[in-house]
Amino acid sequence: MKPLAALSPRARRAVAWTVTGLALVLPLLAIAGWAWALAGEHASRAQRLAELRALETRVVEARAEATANPRLALIADPDLRASLRSPSAAEARLVEQGDALAARLEAAGLQPALSQEVERVTLGGVEEVRMRLTARGDAAAILEALGGGVAPDLRVFSFRLEPLGDGEARLRLVLVRATSGGDEDAD
Repeated sequence: MKPLAALSPRARRAVAWTVTGLALVLPLLAIAGWAWALAGEHASRAQRLAELRALETRVVEARAEATANPRLALIADPDLRASLRSPSAAEARLVEQGDALAARLEAAGLQPALSQEVERVTLGGVEEVRMRLTARGDAAAILEALGGGVAPDLRVFSFRLEPLGDGEARLRLVLVRATSGGDEDAD
């Protein structure tokens, strides 16, 4: 390759322009690449922030539901969770099922007589109709009497068998009226 001094003036000008152009273009390309990478990182950070905010919203909603009704919040199946949110006029069905359970428990020789109570509870804007059923007697007899379960349109909201000693126990059972598409009664 010829030394720069041996080149013609026209060739020297071409080399000078090439070197000058590279000196200008390369830093601009580097700056553009840095800006592109920075923009990509910013977009990625914004996306991660949006995902974190969405997750935070879901956590807040889950905490609100858990505060309103812990048992419903623990149920992952939305259909089952909806079935536990009862309509406002379901007392008759609950009483009917309660009477059937009462007959089974009394037939098992429970002493003293059991008690039933139907109540409406509103939690987080959702009205539930519940029946509390309490009985006391032989623990084995209670479990045997309850072996038949409850009607399919009802759900056991809570069940507690408290040992009292000498083979006796106290039953505390709460039934909730389950919802179905066509038999919800409006107020």
